[in-house]
Amino acid sequence: MPALADARGGRVRDAATPPLLEVRCPAREMAVRRALAQVLAALSQPCIAEERRRAVELVLAELLNNVVEHARASHRTGAIVIRGRRDSAALFFEISDDGAPMPGGALPAGAPPGIGEDTADLPEGGFGWCLIRSLAEDLRYCRSGGRNHVSFRLPLDRHGRGGGPNAPKTPH
Repeated sequence: MPALADARGGRVRDAATPPLLEVRCPAREMAVRRALAQVLAALSQPCIAEERRRAVELVLAELLNNVVEHARASHRTGAIVIRGRRDSAALFFEISDDGAPMPGGALPAGAPPGIGEDTADLPEGGFGWCLIRSLAEDLRYCRSGGRNHVSFRLPLDRHGRGGGPNAPKTPH
């Protein structure tokens, strides 16, 4: 199984980075909701800032819904595995599933709609990847062993609480 990667492309699955969580669930809407609640409960324990928990919730909800709606659409119900780790600088997550591969073997671009477009002309969906890309760093996809693997990183602030890349800097 592919390892989660840090910003330098290094592996984060080692003794120095103990697992924060691992949640398994069927690729069904209600099961995914319960799994997401488990992840959020786990994040409340290690003093992770609310802003980071909300970012994790948004990114994971979008990714998990994509699995249920698209990857599983033409396949039997399978399993989703969510793994999370933390080091002093970031949270790392990986979602794997045995659904259909990503079209073209790559993550969607997730470009935002053009400015000035008439809202009546905008598609119903397709904004999730824009949201995911705006919140997550080091977003990666691979297909290995008949499973999709999507990983991402969310930085923590200098106190380990999760200020994010656009958070105001506090004076030293």
